[in-house]
Amino acid sequence: MNHNVNIDHTDHERIYSINIDNVIEYLLNNKLMNSKSIVDNDLEIYDVSRRNKNIRISFRTGSGLFLKQANPYDISSSLTIKRESLLYAIIQTENEFACLADIAPRIHDYDEKNNIMVTDFVPGYSWNKYISQEQNMKLEPVMVATLAKAVATFHHTFENILKVKRDLDFLPKTFAFENLLIHPGPEIFVNLSQANMTLLKIIQRDPKIYDILERLFASWDSKTLIHGDIKFDNIIVTVEKNTKRHIFTDWEMASIGDPAWDIGSVFQEFIRSWLYILPITGTEEIQQLLEVSKESLQNMQYALRIFWNEYIQVIQKDPQETNELLLRSSKFCAARLIQSAYEMLHSQTELNNLATYMVQIGLNMIENVNSATIHLLGIPFKLEL
Repeated sequence: MNHNVNIDHTDHERIYSINIDNVIEYLLNNKLMNSKSIVDNDLEIYDVSRRNKNIRISFRTGSGLFLKQANPYDISSSLTIKRESLLYAIIQTENEFACLADIAPRIHDYDEKNNIMVTDFVPGYSWNKYISQEQNMKLEPVMVATLAKAVATFHHTFENILKVKRDLDFLPKTFAFENLLIHPGPEIFVNLSQANMTLLKIIQRDPKIYDILERLFASWDSKTLIHGDIKFDNIIVTVEKNTKRHIFTDWEMASIGDPAWDIGSVFQEFIRSWLYILPITGTEEIQQLLEVSKESLQNMQYALRIFWNEYIQVIQKDPQETNELLLRSSKFCAARLIQSAYEMLHSQTELNNLATYMVQIGLNMIENVNSATIHLLGIPFKLEL
């Protein structure tokens, strides 16, 4: 199989819209698979499309290929898949980026004409599946610590590399979700649901919340490589020789950005996962939820403290810088809760219970971030603010 990244396909090639029927033909034509590999392996082909066209090919050995093709009507998707492909190519060819080689998929090809990226399929299970199997959020400390070290390592490493290298100039340095939350343009109304509109009105009719979000996004600190879209669905746990590794997939939103956004995204995923396991009816107040879910809340807070302490252990900030980063991460956690609720409501006519509580918690965190950091996240500050 060809392991070189080729981004210069000729103009006379057939334009493919890949699907489960023609994907093998596409791979054969582009020398990404040969007839022997088809004969020697039991192939299983799955369409796992979401926003993009996604095709997964699994071999009998457990390995496989993953193809991602941009929606031809979505210009932003075309740009982000190209960005993701270029980042993977640099990871595989530049020694300075070796710390990412163990936590990112390996790329085989990027077809620029058809906007198709081909990477290894990462066998394993997502963090979403892992958490769903752990009763009351009782997670293995080593799993949480490994996750924290992976995020902290690439944040810390690239903060230094970016001072002297220009390899990542193709990555944006702006905040990708600002316009979605506080400055939505006319383009969002193409796919705006009634529930999305309700959520935007909630944010924009409260001047205090709106101003806090605007100041937060204005303070965006473009200082290191960030994943930009950390979700538990995008973190795969794979086991090799009895050793568990974390692979971060879907780097489309990677940027030179604020590490607090990635950290806040992890915080948000723990909160979302905690809410998901609660018996929510929609009639409970937030305080009632906290009271009836003490065990799962305490387990979530314990996991968050492990994550935060391991992260700080790697990046080695002084106490004041640690406090400032924690506070910013909590604020971005609140923003990410609202953003995730918005994405969840893409095809809904009204706010569902989970989205409603995510928005309520996000808004409460924004207004009372110090208290939320201590009492909801369960993470103490190093110094008195």
